[in-house]
Amino acid sequence: TTTARRAALRTELSTLAGQIIGTAFEADAAIRTTAHKRVADATLAVQVLCGVTIALVLVLFQALVIPVSRELTRVQEDTLLMLQVVPPEVRDLVPAITEYLETGTMDTAAEIRRKLEMNESLLKNILPEAISRRLKSGESPIADMHPDITIVFTDFVGFTSISSGLSAEEIVDFLNEVFVEFDLITELLKLDKIKTIGDAYFMTGGLDPSVTDHAMRVVEASICMFEALAEHNGRHRDRKPLRMRLGVHTGPAVAGVIGTKKVAYDLWGPSVAIANAMESTGIPGYIHVSETTVAQVRGYYSFEPRGELPKEKGVPENMPATFLYKGRLVPTPYQFLRRPRNEPRQIAQGSGQSGGGSAS
Repeated sequence: TTTARRAALRTELSTLAGQIIGTAFEADAAIRTTAHKRVADATLAVQVLCGVTIALVLVLFQALVIPVSRELTRVQEDTLLMLQVVPPEVRDLVPAITEYLETGTMDTAAEIRRKLEMNESLLKNILPEAISRRLKSGESPIADMHPDITIVFTDFVGFTSISSGLSAEEIVDFLNEVFVEFDLITELLKLDKIKTIGDAYFMTGGLDPSVTDHAMRVVEASICMFEALAEHNGRHRDRKPLRMRLGVHTGPAVAGVIGTKKVAYDLWGPSVAIANAMESTGIPGYIHVSETTVAQVRGYYSFEPRGELPKEKGVPENMPATFLYKGRLVPTPYQFLRRPRNEPRQIAQGSGQSGGGSAS
């Protein structure tokens, strides 16, 4: 009997152990299944998150990186254009520009804007604004016939001897101080600087068709230039004073851009030669004006006939009658545009020295 009970107990224990083991295996299988499911879910979540992140990066790339890249490309194109029109001697004088052109580093949107503004400013100083826009748009060739513009040439008398004792830096600073004033006057009166040739300054009025009173603007600019020169001499009393000839002529001319790598904007035609001769045959301290210019400002200014011009090489045979500016007859819209001052001493003296009739 005891043996039978022991056998039954063993059987029950064996059955119970089997059930426990079976339950354990089932639990393990369930746990493994759940774990696999959770891993799969987590993997799916990671994949979805990665997909969303990639999509977000692409959207940001489209919205931010591509526009910035386009701006960089535009800056590079403007820089190449600037390289074409900035003379090497000008670039050499501005190390910051040279360094920028060599490195081309632009880190921020603000930097991009600053470089764009710098390029625009340089182009504006080198080319008339309308020509700059046409050149940037890819227009070529650029050539225009202007039937009526007013051309100015200036030149400093004896500048070679004055500058002989100066260093290269002093010569550049010396001229730059005056020409910066001339540039300001030109800009204020909506005239166009063409270029400087050594110590000569070449500008014109009337390239913009909307500027119909270019002859008056040029006369006012000429007055301001002598005024600026007088101020310059006053600041440099330790040096021999600069004296300037200034010639003005109104007539037709061709204007255009020449060159490919180093483009230049220039004027051509008999009117340019006459204006140049007006300067070379002029009298230091006086505005030397041709009869075609006088005709356009008659009633505003007083002029006296110049008389026979000196016989000089290069003076055109078709030189018109010429006059010397004496003074204003009536107030003009532009006489106080720079700042309210009296006319420069050299010009004021001209009225006292005048002789003969006047054109008014």
